[in-house]
Amino acid sequence: MVRDELKGVPTSPYTGIPGWETNPEEATLTALAGEVPEGGVIVELGSEYGRSAGAFARGSMKSVDIVSVDLFPKDHAVVGDLLAEYQANVGKLLLDGRRIGLMIGDSAEAAQHWPEGKAIDLLFIDAAHDYEAVRRDIAAWVPYLKHGGVVAFHDCAVGPDSHYSHHEVSRAVDEWKLAENGLFTERPQVDSLRVFDKGG
Repeated sequence: MVRDELKGVPTSPYTGIPGWETNPEEATLTALAGEVPEGGVIVELGSEYGRSAGAFARGSMKSVDIVSVDLFPKDHAVVGDLLAEYQANVGKLLLDGRRIGLMIGDSAEAAQHWPEGKAIDLLFIDAAHDYEAVRRDIAAWVPYLKHGGVVAFHDCAVGPDSHYSHHEVSRAVDEWKLAENGLFTERPQVDSLRVFDKGG
């Protein structure tokens, strides 16, 4: 049962975790996690209540490492201690013994602490939604994506009436895509989720 303070936040029909992904977006994230090979790595920037982490845990093999990067503030406007909320939501999915790693802090700055040479199979960018922040996240994290890996962006504009911040995200993604000179191939967009394959 959803607590009063979380009423109005959509809830996953698969895990019961609240979050802002639509059901088709969550299904796509789950499927993308299933493409990650044994021993692979998934990194998500922006975790909030844990719905996307739940999708990755549900879809991937147990040998896949999942890392959630977020500020996890203790004064979140809805739930107060966001880290406690995230851990409570995701914890029920970890009874099989798998582990989800945490990096607490600014998403772009956290990349400075990522192990050199550790390639990422699936990168999900859903942190701050202003243009400059998205550009910083792309510059900081996409270089770690392995050849054959996938990067997905949430909350991209789906039309002229989309939220202003979604246009900011799309602007940053479109500029990055142009600068990549064909290294990435875009899959069909699913609601506000845009997905790119590196090298194919």
